[in-house]
Amino acid sequence: MYNNTMVKGILFDMDGTLTDRRASAYDCYCACVGQMCDYDPLTQERIVQELMIWDQYGYVNKREVWEKLRDKHFPTLDIDYWTKYWYDNFHRYQRLMPSCLEVLDDLHKDYKLGIVTNGAHESQMAKVKSLGLHEHVDIVVTEGGFGMGKPDSGIFVHACSLLGLLGKETAFVGDMFPTDIYGAMAAECHPIWMCHDQRIVSNYAIKTICGLKELRGVLEELL
Repeated sequence: MYNNTMVKGILFDMDGTLTDRRASAYDCYCACVGQMCDYDPLTQERIVQELMIWDQYGYVNKREVWEKLRDKHFPTLDIDYWTKYWYDNFHRYQRLMPSCLEVLDDLHKDYKLGIVTNGAHESQMAKVKSLGLHEHVDIVVTEGGFGMGKPDSGIFVHACSLLGLLGKETAFVGDMFPTDIYGAMAAECHPIWMCHDQRIVSNYAIKTICGLKELRGVLEELL
């Protein structure tokens, strides 16, 4: 059995790391726009792509996204209804990253595993359970459940403690520098930047992966 003497546990961001957040959002926006109008397919695609830009990888509050949609395309759009619809239904449109469960099960032979995710506890846990991710990790910590979120080092330290580990014994894999990488470094975890379909530009020499299958090789470099 392979065992890294430095890193004993791995914490993962969820959206954009274990799940393909961009593809999941696209599917959900397509479903929403399809219910809002009966425009031709090309026009609907244009609107969906605008939503993807306004969405900013989920950083922008959904209410603000719908307000932009109302102002540009649908003057009578019910903002409250569609905001609630998104948070009630987004878990139904989740897509896992390629080989996600296979990689988690392989890593779980040698490491303690956990998920640390920002967002409301109910909506994030709905995603976790709809994908069965809770069956492949030891812990799941949400911003809403803990009371603070990334990049506050406290949520990283708390997750590490639940695994019985220190930050220096734990790697953190995430796709966003401002929340995931910055917070992991503040908590003295080993940061691993998930690029996926992004082009990473930074002056900091952070270890990166483009897919989850690359993770074990990067962990071996931490020996």
